[in-house]
This record gives sequence, C-alpha cells and structure tokens, in this order.
Amino acid sequence: MERLCQVRLNCCLEIFGSTKNGFGTKNSDVDLCLHLDPLSLVTQHVGYFLSSNSYLTICNEVAIQNTNLLQSYGRLDRRVPQLGVALKVWTKCCNISGASEGWLSSYAYIIMLLHFLQRLERPVLPFLQQVVEFIWLAPNSQSVAELWLEFFAYYAWKFDYVNEVVQIRHPKVLVKKRKGWDSSPFAVEDPFVLNHNLAATVDSDGNLSVPLFKFFSFSLPGFYKVC
Repeated sequence: MERLCQVRLNCCLEIFGSTKNGFGTKNSDVDLCLHLDPLSLVTQHVGYFLSSNSYLTICNEVAIQNTNLLQSYGRLDRRVPQLGVALKVWTKCCNISGASEGWLSSYAYIIMLLHFLQRLERPVLPFLQQVVEFIWLAPNSQSVAELWLEFFAYYAWKFDYVNEVVQIRHPKVLVKKRKGWDSSPFAVEDPFVLNHNLAATVDSDGNLSVPLFKFFSFSLPGFYKVC
C-alpha cells in the first residue's frame, strides 16, 4: 500500500488512530492519512488501497498529532492502554459509544480516562503538553482493577459536569463559561483544536447525556460486587 503511494502518487501514507496509539483492539479499523501535493492526484487512485475496515483521510495533521500524544501517554505506563482498551470495549458493549448516534466518540472516552489518571492524589500520568524534557516515575502503584473502579467513581460522583471541562493540557480546573460551552450538557476539550468540544455530539436536551452519566453511576456497585 505504502509502495503504491510512493510510486503512483508521489506521496506518503501514515497510520493514525487506535491502531497506532496503543488503544486499539483486534476489531479496530485502520485509519490512514495521505500526505500529498497536489491533492487532486488522489481522486483517481483512492480505490487501489481502501478496504471495508480502512478509512482514508488527506493531510489530517491534527489526527496525527492526537495519535502521537495518546501513544506517548500509553508508553509512560502499561496500565494506561489496558484501561483504555477496557473502556472502549465496555462502552461498545453498553451501546454508549459513537458520535453519530448522540454519544461520545471512543477518542473522547480516552481523553476522559487520561484526565482522570492525571488528577488522582497520586497521579498515574503527567501533563505532557506542559513538559519539554522530563523523566516520569508515576507515584501511583494501584492495580488496573483499582484504577478501573476509581475511574467510574470519579465520573459518577466527583466530576462537576455542570461547570467543568474535561481537559488534559494542564492541572488547573477549566470551566465551561470560559470556553463559551455553558449550554453543553457535557464538555471534553480537544487537546489541539481548543475550540472543539468532543462532547458536542451529546444531545443538548439531555436525553442521551443523562443515561450516559447514569451508566457510570449504576455500573459501579456491580463492579464492587464482582470484585
């Protein structure tokens, strides 16, 4: 595929998304970004390398940045991708995943997970977009299971959905009013496109956001019983 791009289109092909960032499953789609100039060349050749589980975008630099950032977080601690994959599987099993259906995207859920892991009393993750050079030794020694339970507790009872924004850029509390997102029932900031609310797909009338939050709350007692 990459050879075809180089020979026929004089461009390069780059994988992004969960297949690369470490949060993918065996059923994850393959997301591809095509870097080329001029763009008009792609129209007659796209059919050569697309399949039913592959998605092609052109010059999607933001997606590449997001992928690299998530991959960097995942490499800091082996528990991070484990929790991320578990969260993606859980949301799909509960049918609460998919921006096109009024829920959050899997990417937004991962941002929520990273936000939580940065804000523990003993953090699992730092704020990578604030640090240039560092050696990170996570002070947190909790098991994956313990962090999984605390994640649900955090979003069931601790996080202030009415006023706050989920974000992973810095440790300060970011309020919706500052972003102009007061009318959104839920707010998740894209770490690179700062005016993009990843939770904007959640219905504003709350018909879907309320069940979403209840899923977190109602699931927690069941997890405790299992453990």
